[in-house]
Amino acid sequence: MTLYPDDGRAREAQNLKGALKTEQSRGSFEIARFYEKKKRWQGALIYYNEAYLRDPNSQYAEQARQRIDAIKKRTEQQTAQK
Repeated sequence: MTLYPDDGRAREAQNLKGALKTEQSRGSFEIARFYEKKKRWQGALIYYNEAYLRDPNSQYAEQARQRIDAIKKRTEQQTAQK
């Protein structure tokens, strides 16, 4: 893409690159869900954050951000109760 930006395959490569980022984001999101089900909050936060950072424009990024906020609120409440 860098050497031949006008090549017709450059656009296709760019699209594939975007699709791969979205797939990586989905994978991290699914791993985070696993950790959340096991109540491993720190692991879930790490993978939700990774899902958000890998592709901030994907559908998984918004869901990951919401889950991060919910987990942080939950852990703050648990800490305050102790």
